[in-house]
Amino acid sequence: MNDMYISRVELDIYNRQKIRDLTHLGAYHNWVEQSFREDNGVRSRKLWRLDKINDKKYLLLVSGEKPDLKLLEKYGVTGSAVTKEYDAYISKIKKGMKLRFRLVTN
Repeated sequence: MNDMYISRVELDIYNRQKIRDLTHLGAYHNWVEQSFREDNGVRSRKLWRLDKINDKKYLLLVSGEKPDLKLLEKYGVTGSAVTKEYDAYISKIKKGMKLRFRLVTN
């Protein structure tokens, strides 16, 4: 299994200049893609969503490589971007465990 990572950045919702650029989902998609180095012009797959946690808005991202945190903070709060190993979390899930989650699709 390839390494997987989960990243999170708080959206800077109080910065009008930053938020003005995020008027449609395509802008978020571009932001995500620009947060990674290109590997010979081949894009890797990434799963991302917008979420609200304790009255703050976040971009959450699962990917096969670590994003550049400075680029991930382009529309985020400076210093808020973090990346953790997703595999470590997933490997803790065991048969019979009860998990609580929210699913959002489009």
